Amino acid sequence: MTSADASGQGILLPRLTDPPNIDALYGVLNTIISKSVLSFASASARNATLTSPVEGQMAWLQDTNTMTEYTGSAWVNVLAGGVWTAYTPAWTATTTDPSQGAGTKTGKWIDYGQETHVMIQVVLGAGFSMGSGIWRWSLPSAMTGTWVGGTLTLTRPVGQDLSGIIMSGPTSTTVQAVAPGGMGNWVNTTIPTPAVGDTLTLKLIYHKA
Repeated sequence: MTSADASGQGILLPRLTDPPNIDALYGVLNTIISKSVLSFASASARNATLTSPVEGQMAWLQDTNTMTEYTGSAWVNVLAGGVWTAYTPAWTATTTDPSQGAGTKTGKWIDYGQETHVMIQVVLGAGFSMGSGIWRWSLPSAMTGTWVGGTLTLTRPVGQDLSGIIMSGPTSTTVQAVAPGGMGNWVNTTIPTPAVGDTLTLKLIYHKA
């Protein structure tokens, strides 16, 4: 007769003395497969196949290189596969939007479970503009509440480097910064005599919605 597996996974294993039974073998193999890490083309393909997932079940998503786990009520990301994803952040202000001119503006992000890590870099080039008002940057996804933390640093070829603290913006998809010394928001006049080559670097972490 069949015996339970030694690892306590509830899999009934056939013994040599059992009569041939293809249905029993099918059941064993199907249970083993369901307890392994499954691979799907996307989250929608996973959801269409696993209509009744069980808590602790794991699935790899090929399109985003992400490991997911079912908590008993929802699928959540476990690992992002160590892959940074590029995106183009919006750099705005409350009155007039700033511009890096002929410089560069780049961003990238990576998920670790429910945490999203983001890096944004703005390098001022010819024709740059500081805009007017409180500066803000867009996130690659929405965050939960105001669960965000990080730093904004300014490095300069000439002049004093500056730093600030990242805080949540007016929406769930934007952040802004506290000016050096905690003196209000980072605005267009925070940088004294901005120049080509000045580089703004944001490093932040937030809880993904």
